[in-house]
Amino acid sequence: MRSSASNVRFTLARHVYGLTADPGVLDYYERTLFNSRLGKQNLEDGGMSYFLPLGSGYWKYFNSPYDSFWCCTGTGVEEFAKTADTIYFHDDHGIFVNLFIASEVNWPEKRLRLEQQTNFPTEECTGLVFHTERPIDMTLNIRIPGWATSGGSVKLNGTTLPAFASPGSYLTLNRTWKEGDRVEIRLPMRLRMETLPGDRTQQAAMYGPPVLAGRLGTENLTKRMSYVESSTTPPGEAIPAPVVITGPEDRLSWLRPVPGQPLALQTVGQDKTLSLIPLYKLFGERYAVYWKTASSTA
Repeated sequence: MRSSASNVRFTLARHVYGLTADPGVLDYYERTLFNSRLGKQNLEDGGMSYFLPLGSGYWKYFNSPYDSFWCCTGTGVEEFAKTADTIYFHDDHGIFVNLFIASEVNWPEKRLRLEQQTNFPTEECTGLVFHTERPIDMTLNIRIPGWATSGGSVKLNGTTLPAFASPGSYLTLNRTWKEGDRVEIRLPMRLRMETLPGDRTQQAAMYGPPVLAGRLGTENLTKRMSYVESSTTPPGEAIPAPVVITGPEDRLSWLRPVPGQPLALQTVGQDKTLSLIPLYKLFGERYAVYWKTASSTA
């Protein structure tokens, strides 16, 4: 996955949404944010990645501190200055909450400050707190993502409301808002598999918007191999992930959650037990995003 191409699509999606207000565009934007933009910077020295390998058994690699500088080095720095983009939009009637990121937005003309409190995606909820100098009539539009197929709930000042919205749309609350009003949204995430286009035997595990990467260890992987002079070729060979055996009917049977560890899974019924965590959290080791699968006959 090339950084500059991802950046162009990321920016284009923001412009398309600004023209259409289509919440479906934000499903792509959110996925790109969590799975491409985050995790592209070396946590040790700030180096940036040009190309994010998705081939099984590769690893994240970055420009070296002194001997390489790519166009995507600048793009990467620029992207981390944009992390507040697109969380909120507004029209003449109200605010649109598009992304679930701890933040706040000020609307001076309305004398309104909206605070978002969340640890998403490690928790399945977000809270919105109103701070206003006087009561204000306004529409609050909360995006219900396409992945939120398990339903959800909304509370206003602690009381559950008898309403929700379909995935890929907005939940709209229109009322007079006062200082301290709090809206809580719960969006249960579920594990699902998405196949590689053109090859249904290659599958990636998704949990909400994050894609989960299998940890394949550090065999024959040195710290120096995390730095490259060439922007396109990893300095070493991949060690492929094992073929995964799935149930004849259940494509999720080879995975189970790790108790007490949000967004963490481990394989079951395989020759070797492997753990999976969000790709954006994984550094300094080999990984697998797409898994070659075979169905058992049992």
